Amino acid sequence: MAERFFMPRATAFDGNGDPIPGGKLEFYIAGTSTPLATYSDAGLTVANANPVIADSAGRFGEIFLISGEEYKVILKDADNATIWTADPYVEIAVEAPDVSPVFYANRIVNGAMLISQQNTTSNVDTTTGAAYTLDQWEAVLSTTPGGTLRVAQNATVTPQGSPYRLRATAQVSDGTIAAANYYMLRQQIEGWRVSNALLGTSGAKALILRFGVRSSVSGTFGLSICNGAVNRSYATTYQIAAGEVSTDVVRTVVIPGDVAGTWTTAETAGLMVRWCLAAGTDFQGAANTWTGADIITTSAQTNFMGTGSATFDLFDVALYVDTAGSSVAPTYEFPRYEDELAACQRYWWKTGRAMLVQGFDSSGAWAQRAHVSFPVEMRVAPTSTNSTSFPTNVASAIIENIGTGGAQFSVTSSGAGGFYIIYDATVSFSARL
Repeated sequence: MAERFFMPRATAFDGNGDPIPGGKLEFYIAGTSTPLATYSDAGLTVANANPVIADSAGRFGEIFLISGEEYKVILKDADNATIWTADPYVEIAVEAPDVSPVFYANRIVNGAMLISQQNTTSNVDTTTGAAYTLDQWEAVLSTTPGGTLRVAQNATVTPQGSPYRLRATAQVSDGTIAAANYYMLRQQIEGWRVSNALLGTSGAKALILRFGVRSSVSGTFGLSICNGAVNRSYATTYQIAAGEVSTDVVRTVVIPGDVAGTWTTAETAGLMVRWCLAAGTDFQGAANTWTGADIITTSAQTNFMGTGSATFDLFDVALYVDTAGSSVAPTYEFPRYEDELAACQRYWWKTGRAMLVQGFDSSGAWAQRAHVSFPVEMRVAPTSTNSTSFPTNVASAIIENIGTGGAQFSVTSSGAGGFYIIYDATVSFSARL
């Protein structure tokens, strides 16, 4: 085995700072005056002269050392005056930095609960089905289970410094959970955001979920991951001890990558993270194993909804793909507001201000159009919801030609003359999952 020799000084100059033409490098066994060979090739087949003589510009040719040997090196000028001695010559090993990709980006959108475009801090009461509350966060109930789950953005500072958290309240309690009923909080994540987890393949990587929680009810709570088709799921549990009631705590869960099933990597729902508040036996199963069914929790689940006005806070949420195989969550990074807002506007956006569309019709049935660009590219062409006011001489007002980048507001007059209409500030576009 061979090692390339590197000059122990960055550049060899004489006392005047000039190159040393005809300079000499002498090589010895360290601590002795016994010559030790060097070579001009990595195979150590062609020995250099000893000393090695520099050319007229002070440059030396290729020098390879014998691995494992300790050298003494002396640099002399052409007249054999010693410039310096290195005894022993120490090779400085420069270790290249680890540039292997470690994708520790948080896959959760709005994990700091900063954004609530649609509802601000207003309460969202859900009695059946799914309803978006804060941006990208849903309250999800089975069909009319009997209770009411209230969710709102709550202005209480979190341990990581976010001014907001999600607060769920058992507004109307449900003391008996039927087999087919459930209450949970959910975030759906686009497939491409977790594509490097390689889920559904033999190379699937683990997921690390870190979240803050504060519950007024102690007990065992379910947590689950499932694919977009909800036919592959993994359920586990975490505890809120009696001494942790109404206290901010942090939980971290490592979920092994699923090597089976179908996991989309497109812009559709690829993965869902679900926090169970109550669930019947139809949605209970074994803990800590992947299964080909929709399992939300285990039989140990506490019925949070059984306590009227109970509160459950969720905050500082992060989901990571464990590309390093460490099973350790990285340090939580508090997101920039503008980044979170842009991420949320990919799914839902409202104009936020009134817009006047007006024109003058000289012939009847004249159309006036105005184009609006979205602040970010939306996930898919969204659906629109609009409200108008003060129509004057208007036959119709529609939003059309809606794409992922913008939409067109079209107003048609009902007769000759001036016409106008005001689109209210509540016009919204939804590309939610």
